[in-house]
This record gives sequence, C-alpha cells and structure tokens, in this order.
Amino acid sequence: MGLIASLSIQNSTADIFCFINSPGGTLILGSGLYDMMNSVLPDINTINIGVVASMASYILAGGEKTKRLATAYSRIMLHQPAAELSVKDGGTVEEFMHDVRELAELCEHVVHNYVKQTGQPYWAIDQMIDRDAFLSASEAQTFGIVDDIMNKEHVRNMSEKMKKYEELDEKQDKKQGEVDEEDVDRENVDPLGLRR
Repeated sequence: MGLIASLSIQNSTADIFCFINSPGGTLILGSGLYDMMNSVLPDINTINIGVVASMASYILAGGEKTKRLATAYSRIMLHQPAAELSVKDGGTVEEFMHDVRELAELCEHVVHNYVKQTGQPYWAIDQMIDRDAFLSASEAQTFGIVDDIMNKEHVRNMSEKMKKYEELDEKQDKKQGEVDEEDVDRENVDPLGLRR
C-alpha cells in the first residue's frame, strides 16, 4: 500500500503497474490495498502473470477498468471470504456472534465491489464465490475480472509508457536542479544584496 501511495505522490499522472502472482491473503489487508488503489490519482494497471487466487483476484479486479490484464495461461480463483471462527477459551457466544456479523459485513463489501468492477449482477457474484471458482484468462475476461488477454502489443505499450514517464522524470529532475542552483545563489547573497 505504501508503495502505491508513494508512487502516486511522486507522479500523479503516471500509471502504476501491479504485476500479480499470488495465492491470496487476508481480507483486511487486501481490502486496504483495494481501497488504496481506488483512492490515488494514477490509474492502477493490474496484470495477472500466473495464479491469482482468493484476495489476489479481488485486487486484480480492482484495477482501472480497461487496464486489467491476464496472461493467456494464467488462472484466477475466486471464493467467499473465509475465517476460522470458534468460541475461544474464556470467550462468549456474543463475541463469536460479533465476529460472524463482522465477517458477513466484510463479505458483503467484497461482493459489492466485485459487482462494481465486473458489471455482473449481485446474484451472479454471490453464486460464483459460494465455492472455489477457478477461471481461465478468457473466462475471467468474459466474466469481467480482466479486460483483455496480455499480448506483445500490451507489453510494447507498457514499455512506451515507461519510457515516456522516465523522460518526464528526467526533465523534472533537470528543472529541479536548476531551481536548487538558484537557491544556492540566493544563499550566497547577504541582505544588502552583496555576495559573500
């Protein structure tokens, strides 16, 4: 999350590329990353380069629409949020029920965002994630998780964008260097305008 925030601060117009090959992760951390991706100014390109499962599929779908890719033989797995819930030593049934309500609320949040990102109806997402659902790249494209299957043209476009951003960064660095030199010159002048 911090890297996305940092990159967006450094250049709010440059796309951020997020290459994903992950078995997933925790619901809370993944939701935080999803929220960060949708809070920054740059477009977040999400690219599946292998297996994207569980929370990682949520992150993949959370990229900027039209900028979500999957390699041809990648796999995507979706399922509902899971947790190991039990009444712990000294715990109460009320605490257990609180945890169940919290998990249900988080699950609702995930389904809502899948609906928003894929364009699928609520019932279709709810039914899809009821069990582990494995999708090929083309099935994920049809379902709306990704927008296209990655090819050489996509890689060429990414490369061209990166070169453009590097050129802009070099121009900004050069311009900043000129400003810094002016500041140094100002420091060598006393209040009466005489050089020290």
